[in-house]
Amino acid sequence: MQNSIGMAFEIMFPLAFELAAGAFCRRRKLIGPEGIEQANRLIFHLFLPLMIFSSIYHTDQSTLFSAQNLLLAGVTAGMTLAIVLVSEGVQRLRGTPPARRGVITQGLYQTNGVIFSLPIVTALCGTQQLGPLSLLIMLLTPLDMALAVLVLSPIRGGAKSLRGLARQVLTNPPLLAAAAAFAAGGLGLRLPQALDGTVAALAGVTTPLAFVLLGASLRTSGFCRHARALAGVSAARLILCPAVGLALCLAAGLQGAHIATMLGLMGAPTAVSSFTLAQAYGGDDALAAEIVAATTLGSAVTMFCWVAGLNACGLL
Repeated sequence: MQNSIGMAFEIMFPLAFELAAGAFCRRRKLIGPEGIEQANRLIFHLFLPLMIFSSIYHTDQSTLFSAQNLLLAGVTAGMTLAIVLVSEGVQRLRGTPPARRGVITQGLYQTNGVIFSLPIVTALCGTQQLGPLSLLIMLLTPLDMALAVLVLSPIRGGAKSLRGLARQVLTNPPLLAAAAAFAAGGLGLRLPQALDGTVAALAGVTTPLAFVLLGASLRTSGFCRHARALAGVSAARLILCPAVGLALCLAAGLQGAHIATMLGLMGAPTAVSSFTLAQAYGGDDALAAEIVAATTLGSAVTMFCWVAGLNACGLL
């Protein structure tokens, strides 16, 4: 058990330190709201796509579409759809206004899975075991984007046109990066060594910068006002969702890298992009920001416990 706790500490300490560094930068006024917003756009449009491209490009694509990887993708997609349907159904029965309903649903299924999963899967299984995660990035990115538009569109009175929805999904930079990496691998294209090294170096910026910015953007001032909603979303996001996902993986006979990938995706906090989308659609952006903050802070504890517990049980 002591070794399991040590492993969990080694994985989670760097992420927690980066969050604390971001909070320090904000308190020292080294970066402000405008700088955080610009840097997050830079991550979304440059660093994150390069990270996704590099991880898929360096993965053995001959093993990507294995039966186990496809089974994991199906389980994850099914869980995502179930989360949305259950959340929307329960909230409609409770009479939750659309501006809050869409934000809460997003908080439950939109996760920082890519940012969290890469360091966790790499630390637990090594870079050679990123195949399942690479496939999920490719398959789930369009699903997540489409669901975000659908759950938030009632705030404005209805869904956008099918053409507009398709354009948003298909022009998503991480999705385009994943498609480019798959195409390069399928065609047998190899990047020049200098370019490959540069892409890898820029990709390495993504995780630490994203966590520093996340720490700088955390706001806890409204926690008391939305305490009940935040407690419910955090418990479901950080405890219930990974518990169900891991149980389904074990029932399906998945283990190793597949368990680590499921934990990284389903145990991750709510994505920062959910706040941006809530603002864009006129949702309760204050609640969206607090959900991101609450789940991020909570994940430092829950992810530590998940990694230590699963390792002690011999599942990681």
